[in-house]
Amino acid sequence: MRLRNLERMQAHVAEIERQIQQDDQELQRLGLMGQGDLDLAISLIKGNDPLDQPAISDEDRQLIQTFHEKLSKLQMEECNNCHERWFDMNIDATTGLCSQCRNQNRAKLFNADNFMDPGPSVQELARQYGLKVPEPCTQLEAMCISQV
Repeated sequence: MRLRNLERMQAHVAEIERQIQQDDQELQRLGLMGQGDLDLAISLIKGNDPLDQPAISDEDRQLIQTFHEKLSKLQMEECNNCHERWFDMNIDATTGLCSQCRNQNRAKLFNADNFMDPGPSVQELARQYGLKVPEPCTQLEAMCISQV
Protein backbone atom coordinates (compact mmCIF):
# COMPACT_ATOMS: atom_id res chain seq x y z
CA MET A 1 0.00 0.00 0.00
CA ARG A 2 2.75 2.44 0.97
CA LEU A 3 4.78 1.48 -2.09
CA ARG A 4 1.82 2.17 -4.33
CA ASN A 5 1.28 5.61 -2.70
CA LEU A 6 4.98 6.39 -3.06
CA GLU A 7 4.90 5.42 -6.76
CA ARG A 8 1.83 7.61 -7.30
CA MET A 9 3.54 10.55 -5.58
CA GLN A 10 6.69 10.11 -7.67
CA ALA A 11 4.62 9.96 -10.85
CA HIS A 12 2.76 13.08 -9.77
CA VAL A 13 6.03 14.92 -9.06
CA ALA A 14 7.40 13.82 -12.43
CA GLU A 15 4.26 15.14 -14.15
CA ILE A 16 4.54 18.47 -12.33
CA GLU A 17 8.25 18.72 -13.28
CA ARG A 18 7.37 18.00 -16.93
CA GLN A 19 4.65 20.64 -16.89
CA ILE A 20 6.98 23.18 -15.28
CA GLN A 21 9.65 22.46 -17.86
CA GLN A 22 7.16 22.98 -20.68
CA ASP A 23 5.93 26.22 -19.10
CA ASP A 24 9.51 27.30 -18.47
CA GLN A 25 10.51 26.63 -22.06
CA GLU A 26 7.62 28.79 -23.17
CA LEU A 27 8.62 31.57 -20.73
CA GLN A 28 12.25 31.33 -21.86
CA ARG A 29 11.13 31.55 -25.47
CA LEU A 30 9.26 34.71 -24.58
CA GLY A 31 12.31 35.98 -22.63
CA LEU A 32 10.47 36.12 -19.31
CA MET A 33 12.40 33.49 -17.29
CA GLY A 34 15.95 32.13 -16.97
CA GLN A 35 17.27 28.59 -16.35
CA GLY A 36 18.06 29.34 -12.68
CA ASP A 37 14.40 30.04 -12.00
CA LEU A 38 13.45 26.58 -13.28
CA ASP A 39 15.99 24.90 -11.03
CA LEU A 40 14.61 26.79 -8.04
CA ALA A 41 11.00 25.87 -8.92
CA ILE A 42 11.86 22.16 -9.26
CA SER A 43 13.81 22.21 -6.02
CA LEU A 44 10.84 23.84 -4.24
CA ILE A 45 8.44 21.18 -5.57
CA LYS A 46 10.72 18.43 -4.31
CA GLY A 47 10.68 20.03 -0.85
CA ASN A 48 14.23 21.40 -1.00
CA ASP A 49 13.45 24.98 -0.04
CA PRO A 50 16.73 26.95 0.10
CA LEU A 51 15.33 28.92 3.03
CA ASP A 52 15.17 25.70 5.05
CA GLN A 53 18.89 25.07 4.49
CA PRO A 54 21.52 26.31 7.00
CA ALA A 55 22.82 29.80 6.27
CA ILE A 56 26.46 28.75 6.68
CA SER A 57 28.31 25.63 5.66
CA ASP A 58 29.69 23.08 8.10
CA GLU A 59 33.22 24.31 7.30
CA ASP A 60 32.25 27.89 8.16
CA ARG A 61 30.57 26.71 11.35
CA GLN A 62 33.79 24.92 12.35
CA LEU A 63 35.83 28.08 11.65
CA ILE A 64 33.47 30.15 13.81
CA GLN A 65 33.69 27.56 16.59
CA THR A 66 37.50 27.64 16.46
CA PHE A 67 37.43 31.45 16.56
CA HIS A 68 35.21 31.45 19.67
CA GLU A 69 37.41 28.84 21.40
CA LYS A 70 40.54 30.94 20.82
CA LEU A 71 38.73 34.13 21.81
CA SER A 72 37.62 32.57 25.11
CA LYS A 73 41.27 31.76 25.94
CA LEU A 74 42.29 35.43 25.75
CA GLN A 75 42.58 37.09 29.14
CA MET A 76 42.61 40.77 30.02
CA GLU A 77 45.66 41.91 31.98
CA GLU A 78 45.91 44.88 34.34
CA CYS A 79 48.99 46.85 35.33
CA ASN A 80 49.40 47.46 39.08
CA ASN A 81 50.78 50.96 38.49
CA CYS A 82 48.79 52.63 35.70
CA HIS A 83 45.76 50.28 36.04
CA GLU A 84 45.48 50.00 32.26
CA ARG A 85 43.59 46.86 31.22
CA TRP A 86 44.12 45.23 27.84
CA PHE A 87 45.24 42.05 26.11
CA ASP A 88 48.89 40.94 25.91
CA MET A 89 50.29 43.91 27.85
CA ASN A 90 53.49 42.04 28.69
CA ILE A 91 52.86 42.26 32.46
CA ASP A 92 55.87 41.27 34.57
CA ALA A 93 54.87 38.38 36.84
CA THR A 94 56.91 39.57 39.83
CA THR A 95 56.13 43.31 39.84
CA GLY A 96 52.78 43.35 38.04
CA LEU A 97 53.94 46.26 35.86
CA CYS A 98 53.35 46.65 32.14
CA SER A 99 56.19 47.34 29.72
CA GLN A 100 55.46 51.09 29.72
CA CYS A 101 55.54 51.35 33.50
CA ARG A 102 58.82 49.38 33.61
CA ASN A 103 60.29 52.10 31.36
CA GLN A 104 61.91 54.62 33.75
CA ASN A 105 60.88 57.65 31.64
CA ARG A 106 57.18 56.74 31.75
CA ALA A 107 57.01 55.04 35.15
CA LYS A 108 55.45 58.00 37.02
CA LEU A 109 53.30 59.32 34.17
CA PHE A 110 49.98 57.51 34.68
CA ASN A 111 49.56 56.76 38.38
CA ALA A 112 47.90 58.11 41.54
CA ASP A 113 50.92 60.27 42.45
CA ASN A 114 50.41 62.24 39.24
CA PHE A 115 46.59 62.32 39.65
CA MET A 116 46.26 60.29 36.44
CA ASP A 117 44.84 57.12 37.97
CA PRO A 118 41.22 56.78 36.81
CA GLY A 119 40.34 54.74 39.91
CA PRO A 120 38.15 51.67 40.09
CA SER A 121 35.59 50.98 37.39
CA VAL A 122 31.85 51.29 37.99
CA GLN A 123 31.62 47.49 38.11
CA GLU A 124 34.36 47.30 40.77
CA LEU A 125 32.67 50.00 42.86
CA ALA A 126 29.32 48.19 42.66
CA ARG A 127 30.94 44.93 43.83
CA GLN A 128 32.76 46.78 46.63
CA TYR A 129 29.55 48.32 47.99
CA GLY A 130 27.33 45.29 47.39
CA LEU A 131 25.24 46.91 44.66
CA LYS A 132 23.92 45.38 41.46
CA VAL A 133 26.82 45.18 38.99
CA PRO A 134 25.91 47.04 35.78
CA GLU A 135 27.01 45.81 32.39
CA PRO A 136 29.89 47.76 30.85
CA CYS A 137 28.93 50.38 28.26
CA THR A 138 29.03 49.41 24.63
CA GLN A 139 31.32 51.42 22.35
CA LEU A 140 28.34 53.40 21.08
CA GLU A 141 27.13 54.22 24.60
CA ALA A 142 30.61 55.31 25.63
CA MET A 143 30.87 57.60 22.58
CA CYS A 144 27.47 59.14 23.36
CA ILE A 145 28.45 60.14 26.90
CA SER A 146 32.08 61.12 26.21
CA GLN A 147 33.00 64.80 26.44
CA VAL A 148 35.04 64.79 23.27
